[in-house]
Amino acid sequence: MSENSDLKWIHEEFSSHSFSDERLHKRLLKITEAFSKSPSLSINQACAEWAAIKGAYRFFDNVNVSSDLILEPHFKTTLERCFGEERILVIQDGSKINFDSHHATEGLGSYCANDRFETKGLITHTALAINTEGVPLGVIAQKTWARDIPDSVKKMSPYDSFNRPIEDKESYSWIETIQHAKKRLPEKGIIIVGDRENDIYEFFQEALLEDVQFVVRSCYSRVIEDEFGLYENLNKKLKNLPEMGRVCLHLPSRKGVKARSASLELRYTEVMLIPAPRGIKTQKTKTRIEVPLFVVELKEMNPPKGIKGLD
Repeated sequence: MSENSDLKWIHEEFSSHSFSDERLHKRLLKITEAFSKSPSLSINQACAEWAAIKGAYRFFDNVNVSSDLILEPHFKTTLERCFGEERILVIQDGSKINFDSHHATEGLGSYCANDRFETKGLITHTALAINTEGVPLGVIAQKTWARDIPDSVKKMSPYDSFNRPIEDKESYSWIETIQHAKKRLPEKGIIIVGDRENDIYEFFQEALLEDVQFVVRSCYSRVIEDEFGLYENLNKKLKNLPEMGRVCLHLPSRKGVKARSASLELRYTEVMLIPAPRGIKTQKTKTRIEVPLFVVELKEMNPPKGIKGLD
């Protein structure tokens, strides 16, 4: 885009605001203009002039400024772009922001630690709305935090930690996306899309209760109830199903791997997730309900020699 079109987009995107002071809105526009020209630079480099640098730091230090207030006008224009779309895909995922080289930065959290080193930074969880053609329409939710695990949690046994309420865990951010999507994209056909980290029982339950559809990549072979009311392993259930079709995919080349085509067998079935597989209600399972859902498997049966098949 040209500089003029960049400026036009910025002023359209942030035409409204929720700040208590109009001066904060004007400063946000100036900061956004600076970063739109040089998105990879630091504040000092992007803003260049001392007055602009000082204004940017004052803006971010202001107690009346928050990420939600900055994003609020973007949420509104995202909804406007969704008008006319029958179905919206809300793709969510988490990212880690590494600030290891910023030794003087305060308020960071440790998100990767072992015997040799510790990585400090921030964690952000973003939900992006796109249409069914793959065109991005805007962010509808974003949460950023520094990991700070209380000593009381660190001292917990694995069993007690596992049974903590979902609201007390970082994984609750996957469930919050359902709430934000319903609030910010009302009366829209929403399908939330997530990777393996999104394989969370409480997420499935919340989506069922809120009547929100989803596609989540499986991480666990869960216990299900079959058509005879008997408990069964999910992977075993899929393995015993006949092939129901085939899907061909083209896999582009990547570092050290040539491009190739893959033929995947398709299987699917409707299952019922069991809230307490052993029949014993625990602190974690006592509020769970049975969740009906469809499981779809795509599996490459004959991959090239030396290559792990897609599954």
